[in-house]
Order: sequence, then C-alpha cells, then structure tokens
Amino acid sequence: MARPMKSFNRFRPIVSAAILAAISLAAHADVKLPVIFSDRMVLQRDQKVPVWGWADEGEKVTVEFAGQKAETTAKGGKWSVALTPLKGSSTGAKFTVSGKNKVEFNDVVVGEVWFCSGQSNMEWAVSQSKNAKDEIAAANNPRIRHIKIPRVTAATPQDDVKAGPWQAATPQTVGSFSAVGYFFARDIQKELDVPIGLIGCNWGGTRIEPWTPPVGFQSVPALKADFADKLATFPARTPQVILETQPALDAAGKPILDKAGKATTKPVLDDKGKQKSRPVLDGKGNPVFNVSSGSPLSIY
Repeated sequence: MARPMKSFNRFRPIVSAAILAAISLAAHADVKLPVIFSDRMVLQRDQKVPVWGWADEGEKVTVEFAGQKAETTAKGGKWSVALTPLKGSSTGAKFTVSGKNKVEFNDVVVGEVWFCSGQSNMEWAVSQSKNAKDEIAAANNPRIRHIKIPRVTAATPQDDVKAGPWQAATPQTVGSFSAVGYFFARDIQKELDVPIGLIGCNWGGTRIEPWTPPVGFQSVPALKADFADKLATFPARTPQVILETQPALDAAGKPILDKAGKATTKPVLDDKGKQKSRPVLDGKGNPVFNVSSGSPLSIY
C-alpha cells in the first residue's frame, strides 16, 4: 500500500500545477471590453464607433457588427478599432468580438447616445419625479436605454468603470433612470425616431471641473500651475477626482446633457476670462456639451 500512496503524492502536485497553468492561460487569453459594452447597448449613429479593450500581446482581435468587420492586433495588452458610421436602427443585433475567445452582446441598437452629467438635478431619479407612479407604469419603451455609472473616485484616469448593464425602459427598470435624462430622451425620440441611449454619470454638488480632463486645463496656460497645486488635495467632489467616468465619456457619441450649469458660476479654478468649456471633456474634437437648466420637478 505504501508504493501506490507514494505515487499518488508525486502525481498530485503535477495535476495541481497543470490545473493552475490552464487557469492562468485562460485568464490571460481572454479578450475583454469595458463594462460600457453590454447587452442592450446603444451605439452612436452617423459617426465612427470606437471599440476597445484588452487582450494578449500580439493577439488578433476581430469586431463584427451590422455587416462590418474590423480587425486589429493587440499591442501592450490593449487594442482598439473603429466601425464606420452606422445608420440608426431599432432592430436589435448581435455584436461580436473574437480573439482566442469570443464575446457576444445581444440586442444592440444604433441611435443617439447622450452623456447625462451634472449635479443632483440630473441624478434625480424617475421614481422621485412628479407623478412618478404613472410615469413608471407608462414606461414601456425598449428603444430608450440607460446605464448608470456609480460614484467612485480615483486620483488617475481609469481604464474601466464599475457599472452596467444597459437597461431598456420598462416599468421594472425606469424608476432608477435619471429623470431629466429619461424625459429628455422620450421627447427627442418622438422627433428623431431612433433609439436613445443615456449614460447616467452624475454626482450631486459637483462643478464642471471634475468632468474636465487635463487637456482642458492645459489648453489655458494660466491654469496650469493652479491645477497642479490643487490636484493633490481635491476632495471627491472637486476637479479631477471623478476620473473613473472617462471610459463612459469615451463611449458617448453626442454632446453631454449637463444639468450643472449653475455650478460653474463660482469655479474652483479661475479661468481669467478664458472660455474653458470649449476644449474640455473631449480632446478628440467632438462636440462638448449642451446645458439644460432648471429643476426636473418644474420641467416635468
């Protein structure tokens, strides 16, 4: 009996090592995308659609959607492609990303994507709005979709956010949607007749500066020194701390529906009369933001 037991003891670490190696290999091989990509997501119509993620060095990655195929090779553990402009479509389709593994997202539509930023007025949920019970009961519009980005602070820009998934507007889900975002989406959808995607990324009490990346401040020389001095001591609601939102902002194809217009009347950083809103939020030349003023209780 001693000999078989001895053989088993030698065999066990070999099996364990093989299992660990297989698990490690599988973990490294997976093609991954940010959580902003999920089932029921809305892609921006009529402009290039950025798609990005992570994979092994040198891994070939293929993105397929709506008859398009975009291919690339991962470098430094990252990859990105851009789909050519898509026409609006309410027909849900499959979105596939393939490498050593395959990732599939279902019921993906194409329309208008809006980034809903701002203070508590934008954060205010449908469940808190006037006639909430009736509004929630009547919300059966799968072409209006929402994803909520939670409050998380970071001292440096993040590669991903802790959010998702995208949800279609139904009586079971709409109560947690941004009220301003939802009623805005409902109104413009009547005019545009395309799906509307809302990225709910808001934080009560914040000013415009937290939503401004370094490129926005660096474009105004007078702000550089002040920005550098204050960055290290900013509390959570002040500039450059809410940096986990950037991946979500990258996914938004349209201007930002901002509900914090009044918050910029006393900026933390004096812009010396310069127009700071023009270059901020997106250093890629995309439109920046639209401002919606007033309270959701008085508007709707």
